[in-house]
Amino acid sequence: PLGRPRPPPGRAALAAEPAEPLGGAESEPAAEAAAPRRELPAEWDWHAESSRVKGLAKMLADVCELVTSDATGITLRIDAAHKHLLDRMYQDKLVAALRERHGAGLEVRFETGAPATATPQQTRTRVRAERQTEAVEAIESDPFVQALVADFGGRIDPASIQPLGDPS
Repeated sequence: PLGRPRPPPGRAALAAEPAEPLGGAESEPAAEAAAPRRELPAEWDWHAESSRVKGLAKMLADVCELVTSDATGITLRIDAAHKHLLDRMYQDKLVAALRERHGAGLEVRFETGAPATATPQQTRTRVRAERQTEAVEAIESDPFVQALVADFGGRIDPASIQPLGDPS
């Protein structure tokens, strides 16, 4: 259905609890059971990138690791080096964005500890470094560039090379 967030192809999704029905606590159980469930991406890096949070709340999302994701909510782990981002205001902004997207019933838990997997920030840094290495290798191995360097006694400045499509 329209308006329902979808992870990119090849990404798994889990169901989160739906938002409370418009009728409130007096709604019939059948109406609650028929309420659409919102999908919650299993990969936190995809979600952290697609959420609407900005500023320090975005930084909080970027340095968190998704520990668990189930039908009721998610648990995010943040390294102790970044625990200053666990300020209540930043947590509230991130939780509000997650609930807006996946339903008001979504429970978001935070814990402090060493991440066991890469955070979105670490993943982006690794991918950026890999792309940079590939771009430098492509330029250095290009026959036309090699001919120019040989013919004119030039040199390649690797710092001046930027991968295609890289905004930085």
